[in-house]
Amino acid sequence: GVGGVGGAGDTGGVIPTGIARAPSGSQRKVVWALGGAVVVLLVAVVYMALGRRPAATLAPHMPTPVQLTFEQLTQQRGVETYSSLSPDGNYVVYQQGTGDNQDIFLQRIGGQKPINLTADNASHDEHPTFSPDGQSIAFRSDRQGGGIFVMGATGESVRRVSDEGSHPSWSPDGTELVYAIERFTAPFGRTLVSALWAVDVATGAKRKVTDGDAVQPSWSPHGHRIAYWRVEDETGGWRDIVTVRADGSGDPVSVTADAHVDWNPVWSPDGRWLYFASDRGGSMNLWRVPIDEESGETLGEPQALTTPAQQVWTFSVSPDGGRVVFTSSSATMRIEKVGFDPVAEQVTGASARVTEGSIAAIHPSVSPDGEWVAFRTGGRSEDLYLVRPDGSDLRKLTDDAYRDRGPSWSPDSERIVFYSDRNGRYELWSIHRDGSGLQQLTQTTGRSLWFPAFAPDGRRVAACNEAHLVVLDVSNPPVATQAAEFIVMPDDIGTSLFAPVWSPDGERLAGSVMVGTEVRGAAIYSLRTKTFTPLLDEPCWPAWLSDGRRVLCATQQGELKLIDTETGRTKVVLSEVSLDTDGTRISLPADDSVIYFDTMTVEGDLWMATLRESIP
Repeated sequence: GVGGVGGAGDTGGVIPTGIARAPSGSQRKVVWALGGAVVVLLVAVVYMALGRRPAATLAPHMPTPVQLTFEQLTQQRGVETYSSLSPDGNYVVYQQGTGDNQDIFLQRIGGQKPINLTADNASHDEHPTFSPDGQSIAFRSDRQGGGIFVMGATGESVRRVSDEGSHPSWSPDGTELVYAIERFTAPFGRTLVSALWAVDVATGAKRKVTDGDAVQPSWSPHGHRIAYWRVEDETGGWRDIVTVRADGSGDPVSVTADAHVDWNPVWSPDGRWLYFASDRGGSMNLWRVPIDEESGETLGEPQALTTPAQQVWTFSVSPDGGRVVFTSSSATMRIEKVGFDPVAEQVTGASARVTEGSIAAIHPSVSPDGEWVAFRTGGRSEDLYLVRPDGSDLRKLTDDAYRDRGPSWSPDSERIVFYSDRNGRYELWSIHRDGSGLQQLTQTTGRSLWFPAFAPDGRRVAACNEAHLVVLDVSNPPVATQAAEFIVMPDDIGTSLFAPVWSPDGERLAGSVMVGTEVRGAAIYSLRTKTFTPLLDEPCWPAWLSDGRRVLCATQQGELKLIDTETGRTKVVLSEVSLDTDGTRISLPADDSVIYFDTMTVEGDLWMATLRESIP
């Protein structure tokens, strides 16, 4: 399939509920997120240190070589992901679509005619998973206000069982569904601390399984434990896999504990292996680790099950443990530009590429003088680069194992502010455009800070986290953030102003509106009146024009919209663009003559791996 995607937050349909026992199933991944996600997904890997050692009472498990053969299952237009195999192994259900219009499809293994099970509803439907008896499919949907839904195996009798949640996973007896509060698009698109809840499918009664961060749950085949992954803030944002007792008692037990990106946990049907996706082998691919299902203790080191995919996204395991259905995905990301006439309010000429080749370039920021375009990479190495507007003179500003993100220029075009985990958590930093003068700007005492932007005065910086907008005076760094002004958005508008950008007069900030874990629109905050004003009611990422009145927004639908903040008039100036729809950034020089934006093209199809040797 082919599709576009983007970058603010969701993960895992790999929750294999039924797959774990004789039933089937696992889950899929987010589609419009898959694009940007795939990009963001490849990030940081510093060393390879295995999580838990085997307990003294458990015998170490020696890895058994496994031979794999592969077969392509789908080739639809779009991205097919979040697969779940039926208990009898004859059918696969998955998510497919474009943008925020995802549907759930059913296809016979070996067949070529997928059936759209949710075609009668225009809502965003995702994360399907077969029940243990194969008679029902649980999924997440935006319909009826959103939540977890259950329908018959052929799409009939849809009903809501929870008004919240994402990535559901069935209990082995089919009476409960465990789900995560947060919906995210990629391991590095996370925005909030999540929790796991379980809901009784018949009564709707809920119980909390675990606090702390927990997403993409997977119920073990005999009901003992639930696997999930979390963000380890104390280690600089590691993504590690953990298990907890299904009743929520006891402490979580780590499965991995290293700097690799580990996510998408899926139990084998016999409970002796935990499969997961990881970049520990150099690219995002399939791994498994021997495990004791009752205690959660690992019994050996992770074993690679390498697939011929640029990126393995989500996957599920067959009830007999002999097959794995996975999404093989690839993404191309680059910076483009198009001429713009701010008076006529229209683009001039065709768009042109600024970056070429295999480099994954995202989040552009053009210097006010128009001489340079800063961006960051979205692959295994997240570094900052500079390039001339014509694509020449490519320069690397940072070159290390840290995640350097969100570049934004100072008003004099001399410095770049960004956020990085180089001291163990995300702080604000700055660097001169020649690569010198690297300096830490903040010293946080609470949540990390993201997406900084210099004010026109060159002294203040605005940034955000999942719950606040923050304005800091960084003239004497590093600044202790307990003295900063933390601005809370009213509940009737959203939870945070994400990726803020300054108006030319330095009195207002525009940004994306976060509602829970999702981008829902855009708004403006006035520092003078201390009020928020909605700007657009669809997911978008804004940039000011130099007149301080109009705002340009990049939407998830692949459009650039110009909005007059005084009259509310909206005009589409560019459409049908393969924008990084989950996190496109747009940027203009001081004269508004060029629009810079990042694009993404994503391909994703379902493949099946057959394990030729039995799993011990």
